[in-house]
Parts: sequence; C-alpha cells; structure tokens
Amino acid sequence: MPDKQIKYFIIISAALIALAFLMAWQFDSFATGIVMFIAGGYFIYKIIKSLMGVFRNQERRKNLIIVAGSLVALVLVFQAFFISDHGLRELTEHRKRTLHNIRAVLLKYRTDQGCYPPRIADLVPDYIAFIPKELGDDDQECDPHMRITYKMHNGEATFHFHGMHLPDSGIIYHVSAGEFVYE
Repeated sequence: MPDKQIKYFIIISAALIALAFLMAWQFDSFATGIVMFIAGGYFIYKIIKSLMGVFRNQERRKNLIIVAGSLVALVLVFQAFFISDHGLRELTEHRKRTLHNIRAVLLKYRTDQGCYPPRIADLVPDYIAFIPKELGDDDQECDPHMRITYKMHNGEATFHFHGMHLPDSGIIYHVSAGEFVYE
C-alpha cells in the first residue's frame, strides 16, 4: 500500500499539472506562467527535500519515487507553457514575413498617392488582389493577443500586434523604416 505522503504528492501533482494545462488551454501565457512558477517551486522543493532524505538514507524508496515524480511533473508543467500561445508564435513569424513583403506595396501606394492608405483594405484591388489573412483580423472580435491593427499617425503607417500571450509582448512594425520595435 502506497505511503500517505506519496498519495498526497500524487494528488497535488495531478492537480498542479491539470491546472497548468487548464490555464494554457483557457487563458494566456501570463496565467500559465503564474501556475508554472507555483508548481515549479513546489516540485523543486520536493526534489531538494527528497534528495536530502535519500542522501541521509531516510526512506530511500519513497524519496526516490517523489524525486522521479517531481521531475516528470516539472516536464509536464513546462509543456503547458508551450501550448499556451495557441499558435501565436507561428502567426507572428508569418506576420513578420508578410509585413516585409507588403511593405513594397505600401511604399508604392505612398509614392503614387502621396501618403499611406488610411486603411489597409484600400490597397485592394489596385495594388494587391486581397489582404493576406495574417493582416486581416483588425476588425474581428478575437483574442486581443491575436489581433493586428494598422494605424496611421502623423503620416506614418504602423502595424501593432503581439508576439506572445503576455502583457508586455507588443510589436510595432514601422512601414517607412521596415523595422520591428518590441514594446
């Protein structure tokens, strides 16, 4: 029959792993990161405490089970962080390539019209056949971290979007300079 301490460890570990994946699935990287911090601290504490017990020859079997379980749980909890972006990293890479490609079209429009278009949709159909899907969700009601916004300010065109599901993960693409600025 398993030790009472091992039972509690398994229950707490399962709860922390489930919570990390729930946060990754339902919320963002920031919420997942908070759970990861708490779970990581718990599992690291258990590893250190159990290793000390192993080295002191105190309940070796139980302590080795807890060490192994903590290592597996740590890997699982950190896996949750990598699924928490819901494809945002890949979308960000697509957006960066698309923005570099569409920059030439925007510069051509500026040369022809004397200014950038007030809306990205004004490029269709005279300059491009369609708005690339990576740039077309400005008006949609979606996850704010997935949204990209085209803005005109003082004659300069910029695109604003997030690179990760974190509060301070904003990226601004300055069309004139062809540069990405990270907020």
